[in-house]
Amino acid sequence: MQHWNDGVLPLDDGRKIYGWATYGKTLSSHDAELQRQHTLLFTHAMLPSVRQHLPGFLAIERALTEWLQAESKQAVELFYAHGLRQGPHTLKSTGFDVHQDTEDFAFIEYTIVVKLTPDELGEAPSAMRVVGADPHFYYKPHAGASGLFRARVYHASVAPKSPKEHLKIAFFFRLADHSAEQCGKRGLDG
Repeated sequence: MQHWNDGVLPLDDGRKIYGWATYGKTLSSHDAELQRQHTLLFTHAMLPSVRQHLPGFLAIERALTEWLQAESKQAVELFYAHGLRQGPHTLKSTGFDVHQDTEDFAFIEYTIVVKLTPDELGEAPSAMRVVGADPHFYYKPHAGASGLFRARVYHASVAPKSPKEHLKIAFFFRLADHSAEQCGKRGLDG
């Protein structure tokens, strides 16, 4: 994702991945332009191109799918994903307040968030919270640290204590024996 600039990630096939600007459930007052710059929307329709032209994406997806199927004992498949830049300066765009990951598609069953950037030595860890759970979930310091949770649970970002920005990808899985539901609030199907 090193070529991600100004809210656009060009792929080798000429297609582009864009951010979104309309999700107002943020920890600080929503800033649409910052959100557009610091998010990426890997729609279901774009996944074939992303898998082929974004280095490492397919390998991560396969590893997560195998792991999730082993953990859940259910056949699952990736439906879409979000790229996020999270840090102290993105609370108005990617620091998300309490929400569920089923708001756009009720059939999403599981979310796995993968931190792509490692922590520096002594850096305060990145965290999120699941409403009602104690304590917060803290990502381990290495690149690839992940968190898995049911998409229906209410959860929120935790304002970072580190000044460093972290790149993350949220992967949204559905059961593989799904029905062909087609709708979305943020253009997730196209």
